[in-house]
Amino acid sequence: MKNPYEGGFLHMIWNVKNFMIKALVFALVISLGLTFLAIKTFLHILNHLYIFAGKRVSIEILYLSIYIGIILVLELVEIICNKHLTKM
Repeated sequence: MKNPYEGGFLHMIWNVKNFMIKALVFALVISLGLTFLAIKTFLHILNHLYIFAGKRVSIEILYLSIYIGIILVLELVEIICNKHLTKM
């Protein structure tokens, strides 16, 4: 995907947002691969359920929500700045 902005603040926001999206996709691919690997045997499934049975799941969901929220805020800032800069 090509950066639509030539430089400045919007260029930086666009780069940070795209890097965070790529990092999120990379992390999801890794986690899905590890999940499918764990499904191979019944013992791995039991171990997976035992490790993630506590409050850790809610903390991980909170971290993921915060990460996606940051991406959405960067998208909103990009839209607002783009509207204000194109009015000139």
